[in-house]
Amino acid sequence: MDKYNVCKDDLIKMLFCDKCGYDNEYLIKLHKHKTEIFQKLIKTKHFKSLKIKPAKDTKNRLGSMMAQYLQHLEAEVLITVINKYSQQIEVLMFDGFQISIGVDVDELLKDLKQITGFDWAQKDNTFEPDGWDEIDEDETDYLKWVEDFEKNHFIVNNPFEYYKETEQGLVSYNKNHFKDIYEPQLEHINTWLKDEKRRTYDSFTLLPYQKGCVDPCPENLYNRWKEYDSKIVDLPEDYLPLDLMDLLSQSLCWDNDENERVRQSAWVMNYLAFHIQYPEIKSQVGLVFESPPGCGKDLLMALIQKMLGAHTVVITENPNDLFIGMRTGDNFNKDIEGKKMLVLNEAIGGDIVELMDKIKAHITSQTVHINRKNRETYEIFDFSSFISMTNSRFPVEHHDRRFVKVKGRNWTTESQEVKNEFFKPKWDILNNQDEIDRIFTYLTNIDLKDWQPRKHRLVTKALTDSKMMNHKNSSMFLKDLYEDEWAELDRYRNEDNDRFLTVVDFRKLYLNWLKKYKNQQAVEQTKMNNVYLELQDFGITLARIRPKPDMKLVRVVRFGNLEHVIKNLEAIGIIES
Repeated sequence: MDKYNVCKDDLIKMLFCDKCGYDNEYLIKLHKHKTEIFQKLIKTKHFKSLKIKPAKDTKNRLGSMMAQYLQHLEAEVLITVINKYSQQIEVLMFDGFQISIGVDVDELLKDLKQITGFDWAQKDNTFEPDGWDEIDEDETDYLKWVEDFEKNHFIVNNPFEYYKETEQGLVSYNKNHFKDIYEPQLEHINTWLKDEKRRTYDSFTLLPYQKGCVDPCPENLYNRWKEYDSKIVDLPEDYLPLDLMDLLSQSLCWDNDENERVRQSAWVMNYLAFHIQYPEIKSQVGLVFESPPGCGKDLLMALIQKMLGAHTVVITENPNDLFIGMRTGDNFNKDIEGKKMLVLNEAIGGDIVELMDKIKAHITSQTVHINRKNRETYEIFDFSSFISMTNSRFPVEHHDRRFVKVKGRNWTTESQEVKNEFFKPKWDILNNQDEIDRIFTYLTNIDLKDWQPRKHRLVTKALTDSKMMNHKNSSMFLKDLYEDEWAELDRYRNEDNDRFLTVVDFRKLYLNWLKKYKNQQAVEQTKMNNVYLELQDFGITLARIRPKPDMKLVRVVRFGNLEHVIKNLEAIGIIES
């Protein structure tokens, strides 16, 4: 290094900077050689399997990925050692460890070479922190207590509260309750509360990251994101999650056209893969599974929850658990914090208009207000997607691009034997963690390229039919008249674009159509004055005209400009332009 006038900082910067900004000939050559090596490494099968992505907003994309990769390799080596010497290792370091005194170092070095394939060196620990010998016994006792206590306790400044980490999630306390809980340790608690170095965060945040990647959260914030439960494992070369694919294509994404079933199933597989590979991106598309009972909706959601973890997938039958501001709710929604999927089971019911407004707002919103009982409300990033499982019709407006709907197969006509043969192997997966890990890994490895749920939104017949069902009866009636080329209407003075029907004939035609399209109950509930008001939106009016110059005035429903009527039907999406 002295020979070529290079210092250690120069080498570190050169290692992870993508652009070479040096005038040192040696560093220029070294940078070029390093870049060639890095580019070869990122093409290896092992690197690709880790799905490493550059850090956000970095200018050194290659260096960023290699830094993560080298850290991963280093961790792989250390994990091999830790698994064998877990009882003897006292302190872990980034490139080694401190071993207990009783271990034969010479034998240890030989064994390390054998199990890792690397040469290891012993270095004496000569580091003594300033003032170490000045720490008294009480302070040593406190430091040991803090080390253990802060493994699962901390403070958040905004909103100010005390927290404990448990397997079930975070438990919060106010100051008095916190002191009451830990009264036997009150002396240490009081010291800790005054300690400027205590474990403290400015606020909560939610920054999801892919399984196996480095947590991107700044040190001053507490990340509510917890990794998915499943592990990434080695897959057989020809592995396919056949049971999951079968459940989708043969039941949940049903269509009489096999190619259409495959198309819909592939989209749902990509949808699941997107949530695993890009948890930091909100899908902005709600997925609706609409089917009769016994189609496998609960099975699919149970599998997803088992794969990703109950801490990140919430399944509920009560929309009040998810959305604050519902008239029938208690306005507390703490259960959605940190979640990736919000699953509403049998979601249709109650005030559907109010519920749909809440759902649509949530699908595209980037933040959510967390409202907890007797606690301050705070805002946090939101990356969750909405999924509905329903046996009823899920209403979707004609212009709404926030939903994808698939319709399930009707199994009611099948024998119990046939249903058992199809569904039992799939239910058995829930008790097979190895298979769940393989499915998770398969979804992790799907090459999505630039695929995104909203950009590549799936349009299905179920979605189109649902949008049609949301149109008013009068609009659907006009659609049928249009498709019949207005044959039921009379021309006004031989004008094709100007038609009419007497009020009596129109009423008879409309109510007969309604009985056929809906039922007798719909006919009985219909008020023709309301129908005439709805028709005004299309330029259709009540009028008095003389159909012929020599005829008396007749009260009619007049379609004075059919081209205008057609444009209005196109505008609401009921017919194609």
